[in-house]
Amino acid sequence: MRLFIILFLLTSPWLIGQEIGLLVSPGKLSKVHTQYSGVENCKDCHTAGKKTDTAKCLACHKDLAARIKAGTGYHRDKKDKCITCHPEHHGEEFQLIELDLKKFDHNQTGYLLSGLHQPVTDCRKCHKPTNAPARKVSFSYLLNDTGCSACHADVHNAQLGSDCRKCHLVENRFQLAKETFDHNKSAFPLKGKHSKTVCDKCHKELPKKPGTPGEKPGRLWKGMKFKQCADCHADPHKPSFNQSCNRCHNETSWREVSGFDHRRTRYPLEGKHAGLACAKCHPPDRKSKKMPFGKCTDCHRRDPHRGQFQQDCGACHSVVGFKKATIDHNRTRYPLTGKHLSVTCVKCHLSRNNTVVYKPLETTCRTCHKDIHLGQLQRNCEECHVTDGFKQPFLNFNHTTYSTYPLLGKHATTACVKCHKKVQDSFPAAQGETVRYRPLSVKCNDCHEDFHRGQLKGACETCHQDFNSFKQVKAFDHSRTRFALDTIHGRVVCAKCHPRTMVTTEGKQVETIWFKPIGTKCMDCHRNYDHSLSAFPLTGKHLGRDCRLCHNERTSHTRHTRPTPAGLFQCRHCHPSPHTGDQPLCAQCHTTRSWQVDSWR
Repeated sequence: MRLFIILFLLTSPWLIGQEIGLLVSPGKLSKVHTQYSGVENCKDCHTAGKKTDTAKCLACHKDLAARIKAGTGYHRDKKDKCITCHPEHHGEEFQLIELDLKKFDHNQTGYLLSGLHQPVTDCRKCHKPTNAPARKVSFSYLLNDTGCSACHADVHNAQLGSDCRKCHLVENRFQLAKETFDHNKSAFPLKGKHSKTVCDKCHKELPKKPGTPGEKPGRLWKGMKFKQCADCHADPHKPSFNQSCNRCHNETSWREVSGFDHRRTRYPLEGKHAGLACAKCHPPDRKSKKMPFGKCTDCHRRDPHRGQFQQDCGACHSVVGFKKATIDHNRTRYPLTGKHLSVTCVKCHLSRNNTVVYKPLETTCRTCHKDIHLGQLQRNCEECHVTDGFKQPFLNFNHTTYSTYPLLGKHATTACVKCHKKVQDSFPAAQGETVRYRPLSVKCNDCHEDFHRGQLKGACETCHQDFNSFKQVKAFDHSRTRFALDTIHGRVVCAKCHPRTMVTTEGKQVETIWFKPIGTKCMDCHRNYDHSLSAFPLTGKHLGRDCRLCHNERTSHTRHTRPTPAGLFQCRHCHPSPHTGDQPLCAQCHTTRSWQVDSWR
């Protein structure tokens, strides 16, 4: 066989110039490996007894070998069988690296795409030849540097080092570094108002050097002066105090002066003055020294009283507060007493034309108080009322002297509102609602309910004259009625004939004492009396007779209890005898059935 091959090669001119290596090679190498073509170069990648040798791949690709050894990058866990992903001998145009960007998991590279990096789809945005290991023929996805400066220009001009992640995060835009940067770790921690200051206020843009084209030179981040306030802030005091600003001011607010002790000046601040902002008295256009302060009007030039008072403000006001005046009202024409002591000044001293009127001012009650009686009373208010209180306990009114109805008995302790009620009506001064005082009826039924329900026509004073008690009724003359009380009836209690009963008034059942009409016949009261139980049973014509024919003041039978000897109830005791002579036994001829005499027996 060998001899055949040798003879074939020697005798076949067609094979001249052909690559003899193709006779034993599985195919041409890719363009990046063309320098290894030829049988004499197989040993560079292959080892006898092996198809491919991974160790020889890594011997050539030293940058990958270093990453695998360090355990970083995409190939950190792919130590063997490079040929699995990078097959060869498929021709010069074959791509050894074929990436499906839609399926490629960048997390396997060890560099997680997060935040603003995540939406980047063009790999060449980051994988640039300028940041990749040197290759003679092909492009490499390997990066020499994964730091921020490999892709992003250093706008700080190396002032803050190369670790951008100290201030910037991929989750936020570059301009939002102030939200993550901790200025307290710097040489100048931000406090008070400084913490809310935007970075650009202090970190100014660097001047552009002459003859340098291109981008902006950036801002000043290091080497700034900050030990003195004047390094950033201009001195607003003219003339200057030549002192450190922090002796009076703090970082919380420039206007809140906390360190300056005004008590060391000629005008110590007290009361309301202590809380004033400095600019109230020391405006920017005025000097801080040699200011007048002897009078209130040196600062408070507007006179709110418009010349009503000639003395200085300090006579009534103090620095504690303008509204808390210290005036002694007892020294005026109208000393304050009672309730007036607690009344605020503005209740009486009203504003007219934007000025509070203090004098001249009337002192009558009606100057401040409205006439709630609507002209019913012509007297001056102070004749009845005092300043201690307007209500009844403080009322100085004599009902006996000032009215036509003296208050007696229980009327003297009755509250005024019991009789003087609030009504809606027309009064001498106006029409409206107020308490009626006059004219006022003095009849009992105007205030008191008719207990007798109209039986006695409302003439209460006929029986009741004691104002201390309604139940104390004066001696009633029963002889003026239709039924005069005789000896026996005079001793009977009223309730025996005038009982309590229920009557209907305005659709309601109420209880009262029954006075009239009452019957005057004996049987109206004694209807249930059984005369057969007495010493003189009634028979015949005696039945149904009016009791008063026998029981009256002309007969001796007017008592309920009396001795009953035989013969005490003879006919002649009631009936005069029409016979001459003495006829003691009427019953021998007459009966109670009839006065007529039966046929003589």
